[in-house]
Amino acid sequence: MFITEYDEARTFAEQRAEGREQGLEEGRAEGRAEGRAEGRAEGRAEGRAEGRAEGRAEGRAEGRAEGRAEGRAEGRAEGKLQAFIELVRDGVLSVSQAAEKVHMTVPEFEAKMQSV
Repeated sequence: MFITEYDEARTFAEQRAEGREQGLEEGRAEGRAEGRAEGRAEGRAEGRAEGRAEGRAEGRAEGRAEGRAEGRAEGRAEGKLQAFIELVRDGVLSVSQAAEKVHMTVPEFEAKMQSV
């Protein structure tokens, strides 16, 4: 009877140890799964933040380039208008000739001449 009680106690201890090992393995697996999920969530958040930052930087660069292009175009148009106004004032061209060259009506061109 003493041996049977020892065997039962030993079996209980072995089962407990096996259960503990199995619990540790399951816990590790669950922890890895949770860690992967948390890592993916963190990675997505970091990726979104990086993407937004890159997008803002690209947008600023595109905006600056567009602004420079628009500024150059406006500057050329303004310079062209100024040149034709000077030609009219110098008597080289008539108002109607200059207005035609800058794609304006005569009254529009005359208004520009007065504002400059």
